Amino acid sequence: MSNDGKFAGGFLAGAIFGGILGGILGAVISSQSNNSKDNNDKNFFKSKGINSLDSDGINNNRRNLEDQIDQIRSTMDDMSEQLGAVMEQSAAASKSQADL
Repeated sequence: MSNDGKFAGGFLAGAIFGGILGGILGAVISSQSNNSKDNNDKNFFKSKGINSLDSDGINNNRRNLEDQIDQIRSTMDDMSEQLGAVMEQSAAASKSQADL
């Protein structure tokens, strides 16, 4: 029965020591992980042609995106007009065949 007191004390000391050591180790690993994530974000922006995240860079990127969106919209409008013309021709051809 005298070993029960030593076991409880040792268990408690081990839990406290393990908690402190785990907390320190977790903080160090988390710090390194955040640093590598920041570097990955910087590399991502550089690979996308975003050299700086200042307001001028953001405005330039916004304008470039707006230009690309306008080009896409224009292309979609052209395609819609072409599709409409094809549909009208198809409807006219179907009507003339139905009249026969």
